[in-house]
Amino acid sequence: MNKQENLVEAILSNVESLTNGSFTDKISKLKVTDLFNQTQINENFSDSIPNSLKLGLNPSNKVTTIPFSSLIANCLSSISDDSKPFIFEVGSGKGYLSRIIANHFNYSTCSVDMNDIRVKSSLRVDRLIQPIHKQTAGIFFGTQNDDNKAKYQMMSGNLMCISRYISSFEAFKEILVKNALPFFKVGNNVSKNDFPICLVAHKICGDMVYSFIEYAAKFLIKDTGQRAWFTKVCLVPCCFYKMKRFPVSKEMRNLLGDNYNNQTTEKAIFNALVIADIYLLLAQLKYTEIEIRYLNDGYYSIVASYSIFAKNDKPM
Repeated sequence: MNKQENLVEAILSNVESLTNGSFTDKISKLKVTDLFNQTQINENFSDSIPNSLKLGLNPSNKVTTIPFSSLIANCLSSISDDSKPFIFEVGSGKGYLSRIIANHFNYSTCSVDMNDIRVKSSLRVDRLIQPIHKQTAGIFFGTQNDDNKAKYQMMSGNLMCISRYISSFEAFKEILVKNALPFFKVGNNVSKNDFPICLVAHKICGDMVYSFIEYAAKFLIKDTGQRAWFTKVCLVPCCFYKMKRFPVSKEMRNLLGDNYNNQTTEKAIFNALVIADIYLLLAQLKYTEIEIRYLNDGYYSIVASYSIFAKNDKPM
């Protein structure tokens, strides 16, 4: 392990003492498994993915995209078909990860990116590998200068790509209700009207990792004849130096105090503190089964489970 990995492990393994025991009860209830397993690219797994799904995937992206897609598949494989989640990916870029999830693992996937050029590129590639009968025409919304509406939406097989800037929980909820949920109904048994969703974000930049963790915990639809909620989050954060909200968790704020300045903190230490802060925020918001792994190339993956329902109110 390098210095940063050791620091993250040390911070998380001693989180109770760092927070003067105030977090002991919550930590003890978490089902934390294999907190720091080293995840290396599985070459056999990579070879099992058709070359068409790796089209345009450069080496620097491959070293995280491939193992992260494998981690997501493993994370969701234990869920029964009756409760099989739908995938909602934010910051999807050119769609490498979403195409693998939708086509190789056969999950209905809605991906969102603010750049309509990247969205169109993703769909253009996906349409090249889809049969004609699974393709649909593009649909345009709003204008190029209207950030409050989806600019572009298109379906191809199990994948729908949307161009939109998600700047608030209201925008997050609206795009799920108006765009994602109708798509998730296509070709699926919706007699139960239950929609468990897995939030996916690969190389999510700066403070957005905090925002989407909070959005997923807050989102719930249960009064329109259908129920939709987030059951898991799978994230790879990046660009910690852009963060302005850190620290976010109550425990990390208490630990560092009001006058903390990340500009005076060594980069490796700061990155370790951010990973620990994300972990603490997840626990604070009552996520469980939190698992943090060193992924590859300096990136960490974060996987956690969530249930917004009480035990007697869980979907069947």
